[in-house]
Amino acid sequence: MKLNWKKFLETILGNHRQVIRNLSRKETIAEAVNAKEAIVAENGCLATWTPPESTGRAPNDTFIVRRE
Repeated sequence: MKLNWKKFLETILGNHRQVIRNLSRKETIAEAVNAKEAIVAENGCLATWTPPESTGRAPNDTFIVRRE
């Protein structure tokens, strides 16, 4: 049986309380800054950090972005 990944992800994300969907770039940056998860650099880019011991593979710090 072939897994329908789109439906699978929609089911998981639809049941997750912290999922924020379809934000504009400006709103995405504001959400990250307000949550103290990132800062806006002098050049306007969103900048974040990880602890030195981080492998960058923490599931809670993983984001899926789909451009339409």
